[in-house]
Amino acid sequence: MDGLVKRYHTIGPILGKIEEVVASTNSGKSTLLASYYGYWERAIFNALNLMVLNAMGSLQSMMDSRARHLPPEQRKPPLFKMTFSLQVELPPRNTSNRP
Repeated sequence: MDGLVKRYHTIGPILGKIEEVVASTNSGKSTLLASYYGYWERAIFNALNLMVLNAMGSLQSMMDSRARHLPPEQRKPPLFKMTFSLQVELPPRNTSNRP
């Protein structure tokens, strides 16, 4: 994952160098390269979207293989264990003494 983050952070400087060579500017806002920037923005978005969808599909498969509707011999052990604790604090009662 760290490798992907490092590669992602190198995209901006690379696009800046391309803009510098093609448009003689380095603002990241060249109108000459607007469609080029749009292309890469969409490509990166699609790649990230696909990674998230694949990860969600993998998680769903892992969860499904542990489902209770399967016979016990076909079930895999749980991925994780969750423990819940519930604490209730009731407000003090209004008590009044009447003679």
